[in-house]
Amino acid sequence: PSAAPKPSPSVVAAAMPSRVRYQSTRGGVHGLDFSDILLSAYAPDGGLFVPELSTMPNHIAGLHPGMTLAQVTARVLEPFTGIALADCEEICAAAFLSFNNGLEPALPLVRAGRRLLLETGAGPTLAFKDIGQQVVARLLNHVLGGRGERATIVVETSGDTGPAAIEAVRGCEAVRIFCLYPEGRVSRVQELQMVTVDSPNVFVYRTEGDTDEQAEALKRVFEDAAFM
Repeated sequence: PSAAPKPSPSVVAAAMPSRVRYQSTRGGVHGLDFSDILLSAYAPDGGLFVPELSTMPNHIAGLHPGMTLAQVTARVLEPFTGIALADCEEICAAAFLSFNNGLEPALPLVRAGRRLLLETGAGPTLAFKDIGQQVVARLLNHVLGGRGERATIVVETSGDTGPAAIEAVRGCEAVRIFCLYPEGRVSRVQELQMVTVDSPNVFVYRTEGDTDEQAEALKRVFEDAAFM
């Protein structure tokens, strides 16, 4: 079952332009701000967005041993996003609040013989995708809130992406999510993680067919520029 709703960071002001700039892997666009790529899927030339090497920081200031995952993540995000460090700290603290049952470290190290393994399934849906989804959802909510805008996420899932995305987005004021999952093709636990979420910004639909058919349907939606 999903954890209790977590407080969303308060929206204060729009982010400043990010020090790190972004370009397409295909070279068609460059010099973009983080807020522009955050609200985009692919680059106009079909490539993926990556940081421009010449704008990346040589080091991350303020890191020291004993910092929490949220504190480290906030300091890494600040130059890449243009969001004030205090807001990054608030975003990341909320993102990792429910990890490892609220205990530190959020992602514990587990000893296996002579090796130490990072436990990436300590998030609210027990999937490693919680790590990125929890942060990105709050970044979206922060940036959109600063602009006075709203966005809709449409996703299809084979089991783990859907619950992680739903759990991350639920309760966000500026984001709503529509999630498709194939009937009889996800585990009972994963299904319950999706259909038992009671949040006004979450919409879940069970479909006939498989994930390939779901993906094809969403592809047609995304190709409809007038609709999007």
